[in-house]
Amino acid sequence: MIFHVQQPMPYDFAYGVNDPYQGIDFGRSEKSDGHQVQGSYSVQLPDGRKQTVNYRADHGSGFHADVIYEGKAQYPPKSDHPPFVVQPSKGGGYPAPQPSYH
Repeated sequence: MIFHVQQPMPYDFAYGVNDPYQGIDFGRSEKSDGHQVQGSYSVQLPDGRKQTVNYRADHGSGFHADVIYEGKAQYPPKSDHPPFVVQPSKGGGYPAPQPSYH
């Protein structure tokens, strides 16, 4: 039986999404010469910062990543009101269904 090992192929791709109305901002790009892969991806975090990861990888040295944060984390102000919690009804409302056996 003869097996043919395919050599790694070079490639290059990128995509991005930016919708300020929805607060969505992310993307990724990556390229390879067939032996080493280099790329980055970024995402807008819920706290308002943007996280970017730049990376490179190959079979000799493995995977290496640098993580960068842009901006300052921001959180909504705390409310004086406790969060709304649904409580089960006490005496009113509909009774719980009874099991039925056939």
